[in-house]
This record gives sequence, C-alpha cells and structure tokens, in this order.
Amino acid sequence: MAPQFLNDFSKEVMTPKNVKKIFIFMEKIFANFSSQNITSKFYCYFSPKNFVIFRIKSIILFPAAIIRILISMQTSSSFQDFFYFLFECAAIFIEIILNKIEETLSDLIETPGNLIQDFLDSIANSLDESHPIGRPLQKVVLWLGGVISTVCVLISGLVKGIGSILSGLIGGLLRIIGSILVLNGPQILIGAWDILSGTLSAIILTGGHVIILIQSILLLQPHRRPLNEKEKRILSKIFQSSLALYNIRLVEGWCGFFMYDNRPFNFGNMVFTKDFRVSDEPDLLVHECTHTWQFQNVGARYLADAILVLTFMKNPYDWQNEINMGKDRWVLFNRESQAQFMEDIFMKGKIEGSGSKRVGVFYDADNETKVGRFSVKRRNFTELANDAVDTVRGRISTRLSRLFFG
Repeated sequence: MAPQFLNDFSKEVMTPKNVKKIFIFMEKIFANFSSQNITSKFYCYFSPKNFVIFRIKSIILFPAAIIRILISMQTSSSFQDFFYFLFECAAIFIEIILNKIEETLSDLIETPGNLIQDFLDSIANSLDESHPIGRPLQKVVLWLGGVISTVCVLISGLVKGIGSILSGLIGGLLRIIGSILVLNGPQILIGAWDILSGTLSAIILTGGHVIILIQSILLLQPHRRPLNEKEKRILSKIFQSSLALYNIRLVEGWCGFFMYDNRPFNFGNMVFTKDFRVSDEPDLLVHECTHTWQFQNVGARYLADAILVLTFMKNPYDWQNEINMGKDRWVLFNRESQAQFMEDIFMKGKIEGSGSKRVGVFYDADNETKVGRFSVKRRNFTELANDAVDTVRGRISTRLSRLFFG
C-alpha cells in the first residue's frame, strides 16, 4: 500500500507544474479572504472541485504554500487574517485526522460484532420452526446475536466518544487561541462550542448505546437488521465511497425509550424507522443516512449540533432559511438542514432533457452527458445541489468494513 501511495504521489502531485499551481492558488485564496466571512471562504476554496485539503496528497503540499504566502505578507491586517486562517486550518486538519483514526478503530470493534450477529441470524433462520424447541431456540439465538452486536457497538461508541472529546478540545482551543490573538470575539464562542459539543456528544452517544443495550437484553426493541440490496444501491449511488454501509442497521417498529415522538431518527450507524416503512419511503433512508454520513465523516459531535438546532430553532429542516441567513454552501448548513437538502435532491432532482420521474435521478448526473437540475418553487438550486453532492462524495471512508463488505 505504501509503495503505491508514494508512486501516485510522485507521479500526480509532486511535479513542478502542480507545485506552482498550488502556490498561485493559495495566493488567490489569501487575496480574497476577509475576516468577516473567513469560515465560509475557507470551505468554499477547499471544496472537492478546487483544492481538497482533506486528501493526503494535497495536505502534504499545504505547508509549502503557507510559507510562500507568509513571505509575501505586507500589511498587519492581512497578517491577522492569515494568522486566524492558519489556526482554522490547523483545527480542521486535526479534527479530520482524529476522526479518521477513531473511525478506523471503532470499525475494527463494531464490525466483528455485526458479523457475529449476521452469522447467528443465519443459524436462527435455518432452524426448523415446526420442531418443539425450534421456535424458542431461534429466539434465543437471535437475542444472543443482538446482544453481542450491541456490546460491540457500545465499545466502538466509547472510542468515537473519546475521539469526539479530543477533537473538540484541540480544535476548540486552536480556534480560541487564534481568535484571541486577532481579537475576533464571535469565533471565540465557536471554539467554546467545539469543546462543549465534543464532550456532550460523547455523553449522549455513550448514554444512548447503554439504553439500546438494556433494551436489547430485555427485548424492548426489535431485532436490528442490515441494509438489503435495494437500500444499498440507493445509498451507494448517493454517497459512493464516502459512506461505509455494512454496519448501518435498521430498527423497525416500536423502540422503547426512543418512542418519544413518531419521527424516524438516526443514532450513529443505527436508524430507528419506527412506524415508517423504508421500502415505501426511501427518502427517509436518505435523510437519516445523511446523519450516518455525518457520524462517520464529521464524528459524534453531529449529535450535539443536531440536538442544539432541534431545541432552539423553529424549523431546523428549512434549508432555504439557511440560504437566507447567508450560508451559500451545503457544508455551512445546520445538521438537519444538510440531511433535508439531500433528501429533497433525492425526491425533486431531475436530469435535464429527460422525462424520467424516478426519484434519485439527480445523483446519476455527471454534468457532461447527464446534467442534473434541482429547482424548488421555480428557484434554481442546481449549483448548491452540485456543491452538496461534491462535498459528500469528496470524503473517503477509512472504515475497513467498506473495503470488504461495501
């Protein structure tokens, strides 16, 4: 694996032409930065279409570009903008690296548990129910598989929780320090929320998994099932290699403590559908698995972010309100608006020149032979939809389960 990486790196990245391009590109970034909207511009310039800082190949060249810009500094205000930008880059870089580490480690714990459950499920389904002990034995085997799987999920959740605390603490402190040095008050609050949300999310994730384990032991929730082939095809088309599907499990029907309302909800790699049927409403699967994408690619802190907007926003699902607030990129939307936007693309997106009314066709677009179009109430949001799809697909899952099981 290492030799192939070095070969790709030397051939595709470490060329004089590419280095020069990156220097010029970074200088353009600096020239266009303003301290008033620095976070938005950061995500804009580092979109998958432009310069993907989140990929290893690009990250290696990033320090060289930073040094080049630093040498060209001329004014103190420019230096302040750049200084905060540097701390923001460091915070995001560390958060991404920690998330990839926690994802890999948690997957190594969660996957064996689900493999055991799937194996025991196959044994249970092969038992002769007409035999006097066939049905009771089947229930015991299914129960055992569910409990073993849930224990592994709990332990993997602890790993994710620790990663959430560390990334929130380090990223938040870097943002606070950078904000203090350039006297940027509002960004200090963002850094403080990073620290708080990282810890809160770890507590919520662990507490939720404990409740799920208790309910599994006491048979207070239905047996979790893996995605079927149709569901996998839908999600693979949308998220491609950015989402590992094997460990996503659906809990259908009554779910004990989590029946506080009738809306489906996501908890890490688990989707509680409650009284809804995914086969009849696949858009719900898209919405909830966008939260799974957040869990796998952003980390457990998506839980605190989502709960915050659900608690204090009147309609957190209204992504058009996010646009009206000046958020011109999908990555800047709140967590619920992100999921709702992906769901709406699935339901309302079209291919230009095609009369197809199938849902999900927008995700077939390649913008060459098939050009997607996404409009709502005669307003064209195609550019934003392309940005969302590019951003989602720009991440690469580091879960080993994706390599072996999809």
